Amino acid sequence: MRTLLLPILATSLLLAACDRPAPPDAAKVVDPASVVTVTYRVEGMHCDGCANAIRQKVSGLAGVVACEVTYEGGQATISIADASVTPSVEGAITSLGYSIAPADAAPSETPAPAGEEPGEAPVEAPSATG
Repeated sequence: MRTLLLPILATSLLLAACDRPAPPDAAKVVDPASVVTVTYRVEGMHCDGCANAIRQKVSGLAGVVACEVTYEGGQATISIADASVTPSVEGAITSLGYSIAPADAAPSETPAPAGEEPGEAPVEAPSATG
């Protein structure tokens, strides 16, 4: 009796699982004509872990179709369902502490003041009064 009950129970569970409707996001189909690809220059990445953090955060956003981030190239190329998603993507990247600009914009050429590296406090000059 048990040998007969187990296969029947397993089959019932499988059929019940197959009858469930697909989650709303899985059923959504993106029109390829509406997909927009944007490329950003990302400043502040130090390693592949930085690129992975950006990729994970951006890929989880609604409307993101694809996301490729390269530490070596300092770029993030993101395909989105439509341009209205752009502010969310930009906010996600900057919330992680990175600076972004359109890839075709000139790189930041503002040098750090003498004796100061980016992200460090300025070095005070010794007082000339004696």
